[in-house]
Amino acid sequence: MTNSPKTNDRENHPLKQFFISENEKAERALILENRISSLRKICEELNPFGNVEQEIKDQLKAFGIVHFDDPFQLTNRLILLMEDSIQELQELQGLQELKSRIPTNAPMSNSRTQSKS
Repeated sequence: MTNSPKTNDRENHPLKQFFISENEKAERALILENRISSLRKICEELNPFGNVEQEIKDQLKAFGIVHFDDPFQLTNRLILLMEDSIQELQELQGLQELKSRIPTNAPMSNSRTQSKS
């Protein structure tokens, strides 16, 4: 079965966090937490002005960073990755917090049904 247009729309929708299940949100949050932890460790160990060790190069390659000769470009890329990951995690956590504030057993009000009574 091919992807329907609705599926593709959901995947590319700017509010796609609203469309994913709680399990998917929890899984994504865990991935982001691990990514942030890994990036933090790299930032603590990395001296971008010196010789970048092979182990750190391998870790950086896992994040799509393959150029190590420009220390400013390297640090800027790390900062952007860290900021993007933190922002996405905060958005996921904010959605979870918002959803937890919405009462699940409250009756839904509908102006049409109220006006007919």
